[in-house]
Amino acid sequence: MSSTDLDVHVLRPAEHAAVRSLILAGLSEHWGTVDPALNRDLDDLASTYADATVLVACQGREVVGTGTVVRRGELTAEIVRMSVAVTHRRNGLGRRLVDASSRLPEIGE
Repeated sequence: MSSTDLDVHVLRPAEHAAVRSLILAGLSEHWGTVDPALNRDLDDLASTYADATVLVACQGREVVGTGTVVRRGELTAEIVRMSVAVTHRRNGLGRRLVDASSRLPEIGE
């Protein structure tokens, strides 16, 4: 996977279900099981994180990574709900999402 094959952008409404599934899959992999009822913030990412920015990485039309940037101060932010598809790990995608978070005005915040 080359970096030119990926598009990192702000969440589009049509991607919500894929982003939610990616995050739940990552949680399930990490914890062995996951109860979606305990993750209600994923039901409506746009509303839950209205004061944040949900970044999405796509390869073609496939959602392969995500991270939500929550501002914690004028010069600080936290990335939450970060997940990368198993097939795309160890290729620098997490780093790309972090780097993109520092350029939010450029990518359409």
